[in-house]
Amino acid sequence: MSRENGFLQLRRGIWEHVRSGQMNVNDFAIYVYILSEADTRSGKWQGCAQSIASALRIPLSTVKYSLAKMDGKYIKRFMVLGQRTAYPILCQRYLASSGPHVGRMLDAINTTNPRELQWFPAEPLDSSSTHVLPDVGRQKRIENREERKDTPSARVPAPDSLQQETIEAGFQTFWESWPVKQAKSDARRAWGKIPLTEYAAILFQPRTLENFRPVEEGNYPARRYLAQRETMDG
Repeated sequence: MSRENGFLQLRRGIWEHVRSGQMNVNDFAIYVYILSEADTRSGKWQGCAQSIASALRIPLSTVKYSLAKMDGKYIKRFMVLGQRTAYPILCQRYLASSGPHVGRMLDAINTTNPRELQWFPAEPLDSSSTHVLPDVGRQKRIENREERKDTPSARVPAPDSLQQETIEAGFQTFWESWPVKQAKSDARRAWGKIPLTEYAAILFQPRTLENFRPVEEGNYPARRYLAQRETMDG
């Protein structure tokens, strides 16, 4: 399986699906996990509910419910009845970033055989896109670096606006679920130190945040919780 390209691009539209209730935080965590594990040549992942539950430490029944809910919209599964083994899961509109189909989007919903994938032509992305898409490929990044070598500002990396949008959108979703609305600016700075790969694990927990509050009501700032997460991850 090829996963050599190093990161996923999260479009802001995915958060609208979370806020509107089309996708809850369990669905989001599972969806991002499947995308991150998918073959960058095809958007296909070989897995099952049990492997996801073990990796994300989510109850198996919750994973099964989320997979069934997302099947036919965000993903397409090819399960074998009567067998409890890994099976192909396709990610709808996955943008291949390597291999013979690079630059094309997977039409998972209309694929009837996981060995014979259907593809859309590559489509331009806009800010209203509602899908999580992978990196567009190593070659484009190399070309961009070559262009920047000719500019005076080449020594100073430009901020990744897409990454900043992802950080801010993730923080706002976290802040809405945090029970103690204190020191928001400190919490935002602490959030900025959390790796993007940990967002799903943190956002999965809003219903269990009470576990992190002290006996004294309302005196556990989000900054301290996020600082602990950063220490744990480090």
